[in-house]
Amino acid sequence: MFLGLTAVIYFISFGVFTTYLPLFASGVALIETRKIGILFATRGIVQTITLIPLGRLADKVGKWLFMPVGLGCVALSMIGMALSRDFAMLLLSTIFFSLGSSLYQPTPLALLSQGIPVFWVGTAMGIFGVLQDAGLMIGSATGGVLWETLGAQAPFLASGIVVLIGVPVCLLGRRRWAGAAEAR
Repeated sequence: MFLGLTAVIYFISFGVFTTYLPLFASGVALIETRKIGILFATRGIVQTITLIPLGRLADKVGKWLFMPVGLGCVALSMIGMALSRDFAMLLLSTIFFSLGSSLYQPTPLALLSQGIPVFWVGTAMGIFGVLQDAGLMIGSATGGVLWETLGAQAPFLASGIVVLIGVPVCLLGRRRWAGAAEAR
């Protein structure tokens, strides 16, 4: 459940990023459409370049370090997006978001596959996927309400705060996960 909770937390920010970054960039930062495309292409390029090397590094250094660090980077990037007023700041925040995502994303899946009995892995991955989708929906839905009631920066700030809460959740989850592994 702890890994599922981190998935919801992370994917709330992903839902806000994918849904509201184009609106924010064009409406608040007054960025042209082609540059919005560059932001999304940059996210994909950075993750394509960094996912495998960072996943391998997590295998060597320790997965438990990568989850909270990745969530911390994502949280700071969301706050950076909220404070952005130009393309350069949005680009920097997008790169930071991508790096944080590359630190976080491979880790819970690896931990999940290591910590679940073989005959439950498919079911656990399915539950994990449902929780990822729940985070996307929560981010998109609440982001719209926050934007409408509190302004364009609110979805980014709120998701940044939620993801920042994920850092201690990871640290607490590590303790519980280690305790459960010892009990087996």
